[in-house]
Amino acid sequence: MGFKDTFLPTTLSATQASISVLLILAYGFYARKRNWITEEAEKNISFLGTHIFLPALLFSEIGPLASIQNLKHYWSIPVVAITFQLLSLAISLTLSKLKVVPPHVVPAFIFNNVTSLPLLLIESLGSAGALKSLASGGDSSDEIVAKARVYFLINALVGNLTRFALGPALMSSSDPLPTDWSFSESPFSTVVQKVQDALPTSSPSRRGSSDEQTSLLPSRETVKENAFTMKDNIQSVMNPPLLGGLAAVTLGTVEPIRNVVFKGGAGGWVKPLTDSISKLGGLFTALQMFILGAHLCSKPSTKVSPVLLIVLFSYRFFIVPVLSISWIFLLLKYAPWVLNGDPVLAFVLCLCPVGPPALTLASIAQMSDIDEDAEGQIARIILVSYAVTPLISIAVSAAVWICSMKY
Repeated sequence: MGFKDTFLPTTLSATQASISVLLILAYGFYARKRNWITEEAEKNISFLGTHIFLPALLFSEIGPLASIQNLKHYWSIPVVAITFQLLSLAISLTLSKLKVVPPHVVPAFIFNNVTSLPLLLIESLGSAGALKSLASGGDSSDEIVAKARVYFLINALVGNLTRFALGPALMSSSDPLPTDWSFSESPFSTVVQKVQDALPTSSPSRRGSSDEQTSLLPSRETVKENAFTMKDNIQSVMNPPLLGGLAAVTLGTVEPIRNVVFKGGAGGWVKPLTDSISKLGGLFTALQMFILGAHLCSKPSTKVSPVLLIVLFSYRFFIVPVLSISWIFLLLKYAPWVLNGDPVLAFVLCLCPVGPPALTLASIAQMSDIDEDAEGQIARIILVSYAVTPLISIAVSAAVWICSMKY
């Protein structure tokens, strides 16, 4: 297929898919503006989405394909995700040093929407037939979409873990970074320090003068306090979406259990349970985008510099796609074994780091100790970024064209 036969129709389909996603956000925005959704309902539905619907989606989508053989097939996804997060971290911290980007906006450069937007986008592209050129081995459009969903969900697992673990620390770093930036001054050390603080110390306190009555062992109260602190820190990292994904991988890698739980084996007595979990997961994507549209309406916003928006959107919609697609193109040309001859995997890897900032950055801003103006800036940036989301259609079209051309 030539440029005219592949790139232009895919661009049109991707633009339509992006607009459909934007419209769902607009519906939620309008419903909140008309007070059809209360603030309490907004919070409750958002909680249900992240604590029930998303874990159910990850469990039902990843589990059936989580065999040992398939996991060997997926290793490149977390590698690409973490590589681009580290690259974005280095670039955004440099821009922060140069006073181009305020520190609380740094996470917007690192963490893109890895769940609701790509899932809705891939469904819309599949419905429009824009992914047919990625078929291999006689795959149907539905099979292509199913594979792409699993790949995007694995990327979402990595994104959710790093975003909620590091996002608050990054956003809270409101002081200018020193010239000689070291690990001890970095946001990563905050996470490490939390874990270290939760561990009981192996040596007695050196404060004051000790005598023979001083116990070398920590008191019972200290042990209890450390245990509770460690439990809280573990729970903050082991969020529900991660637990849902880990449960899917754990059950899926044991062949007898996978046959019973996900394939209806042993008489199908577990099938009603797995079907119910699958239906709960199906509620996540559109509902989460709808309620996040409502959240953007209810969140007060403040003025944002046009220069900051131009820099952020140029990076998220143009620079990152050029880097990711170029990298995958080089892999296709010189190391195709890395991608296992799978055009759908290559396509997803092109788009893993691409797109607008994660909508959950608004929630992370609430978890951080930033002021109201900074929190309002985050809300405004998120709102404007989804207004220009159709720009992603260029990257989607280029990714489809490159991957279909190489295969």
